[in-house]
Amino acid sequence: MAPVPAPARFTSFAKPPAPAALPVAAPDGLGSLGLRYLARSAVQVRGPHTGRVYQFSAAQPVQRVARADSEALLRSGHFRLEA
Repeated sequence: MAPVPAPARFTSFAKPPAPAALPVAAPDGLGSLGLRYLARSAVQVRGPHTGRVYQFSAAQPVQRVARADSEALLRSGHFRLEA
C-alpha cells in the first residue's frame, strides 16, 4: 500500500495575484476567527487544513479565517487574534 502524503503546511507568504484571480475565502459552518495581519504588504495565504485562500493587506488587515486554519497562521508570527 502506498504511503499517504502529509497535509500541506503553511510555509511562506506569496504576493497576491490580480484581485479578481482568487476570491477571498468565506468562513465555513465549522466556525471562524478574526485574524489581524501584522505586516503592511499584501499577502495571500492558503489555509493548511481547508485549502482556502485568504488575502490580507494594509487596507484589509482583518479577515475571518476558518478555525482549522487559524492555529498555523497564528504560529507564523505574522497574525494575531482579533477580538
